[in-house]
Amino acid sequence: AELEKLISLAEAAVNEPSSFVTPSKTIAADSSQKEDISKGIAVESSVPQSKQTPQEIEQERLSMLDIDRLKAQDEEERKNRLADLSKSDSEYAKQVA
Repeated sequence: AELEKLISLAEAAVNEPSSFVTPSKTIAADSSQKEDISKGIAVESSVPQSKQTPQEIEQERLSMLDIDRLKAQDEEERKNRLADLSKSDSEYAKQVA
């Protein structure tokens, strides 16, 4: 999907004659060329990345929060298991000694 967006942006840039400025030896032309470039960047960056409804965006945020919460739970469970293992190791060492 991102590749398609990049291709369409490239095609739009190629097909849009106003975005092309011929090089000139004057300083004034150089400054106008920089302005044209910055305007093009501002327009492209303001294009929405996807067409999502506010509900879809909120649902996506919630699912990301769920993932973060699950990662935290997994980390906590891993710490508990490691603590149990080290405890059982020390108990075994006492029995063997």
